[in-house]
This record gives sequence, structure tokens and C-alpha cells, in this order.
Amino acid sequence: MKNNLTLIRGGHAHSNTSMFTGATVWDTDAGASSSILADGLGKARDKWLNSVCSRLRELDVLSEGWDGYGAPAIENPTISFTAILLYAVWQEALALPMPAITPMSDGSIMVEWRSGTHELTTEVSGPNCVHVFLEDLGSEVVEEFQTTSDFKKVSDALEKCIRLQAVA
Repeated sequence: MKNNLTLIRGGHAHSNTSMFTGATVWDTDAGASSSILADGLGKARDKWLNSVCSRLRELDVLSEGWDGYGAPAIENPTISFTAILLYAVWQEALALPMPAITPMSDGSIMVEWRSGTHELTTEVSGPNCVHVFLEDLGSEVVEEFQTTSDFKKVSDALEKCIRLQAVA
């Protein structure tokens, strides 16, 4: 049986010093930083992170062949790294609809945000292996990049979706 996710807090909202590990509890209150909560986003953040972790837990229990065609189970390191990515970008992501978090038949996890003007897709195929696509829905122009553990470019892409949605 696979493990559920626990958040080990540390560092600041945009640092990569927080991490998820295999365990049995998701605790949004344990060790929460007062600087994050003081800005009034604490409850929204907790609700968002709980929704994300609930969805990741669903992926964590998928067994081999979950798609009916022999797809591999989603490995715990891929789930954990997806959680790390999502925790790193939660503040920007709050301004957009909840992302679709989808298992892929190759064992990766796709996370998609869609605004009125853009679609941002991340494909996490394992730790330090994230492929990102940002599509302008009007022009169908796609920006593409890869990242490892520096999620600043993903945060910037989310901010671009928010900014351009506000203009449209």
C-alpha cells in the first residue's frame, strides 16, 4: 500500500525548503508561518492545498493498469515532486481556477490551469523533471520550457495568465 502525503514546512512561501514526504496525515496547521498567514491568505491557501493533496492522494492509490491499458502506477517520488511544485506556486495559483491534476499513461502527472486567455500545462515525470507549456488561446502560440527544482518560471507563467486575463 502506498503512503499518503504530509507537508513538512520550512522556509518561505517561494522557497523550495518545504517538502512533502510519505506519511499518513496532511496537516495545514502544523508549523505554519505567521508571515504567510498574516496576509489574510492562510485559509484560502489551506483550502487550496487540501484540495490539491486530496487529488494527489487519489493518484497515489492507482494501481498498475489503472487506465485499462497497462499504464504504470504513478510513483510516489513523482507525486511528491508534483506536491512540491504545487506548494511552491500556491500563491499565484489562487487567482486562477483550481488546476486539473491528471495521471498520464506514461506514469507522469499533468497539472493544467486555464484562464480566459491562456492555458498553462506542467508535466511532472519525476523529481526534477518538469516540462511546461504556456499557450495563448487567442493566437495559439505556445511557449515551452523545462525546469528542475526552480519553480520561478512556473510562478511567472501563472502570473502572466493572471495579468493577461485581467486585461482581456
